[in-house]
Amino acid sequence: MIQEMTTAQLAEVFHVTPRTIQRWIKEGKLNVTSLARDHYLIETDTLPTEATFKAQETRLNQVEHELVDIKMRVKRLEQRKPIVYLRLKKKTED
Repeated sequence: MIQEMTTAQLAEVFHVTPRTIQRWIKEGKLNVTSLARDHYLIETDTLPTEATFKAQETRLNQVEHELVDIKMRVKRLEQRKPIVYLRLKKKTED
């Protein structure tokens, strides 16, 4: 099914800003037909479903948790005192 939508309406569907929609259209990431300024025809079958958003949200949460973990590890590493290794020369007999 083809539907006329504005960039603001598309932004609501994708949970992004209208500017992001404009960028996606310019980059060819959205398959739309331009009607007038900020008005486009788009196949509604190509729009993401609620399940797609849930999966993306779940993955985003996982990545955010991984990022927090990495930041904590880096902080712990930065707080460690540096280990100094001394290389002792072996005395040679003359």
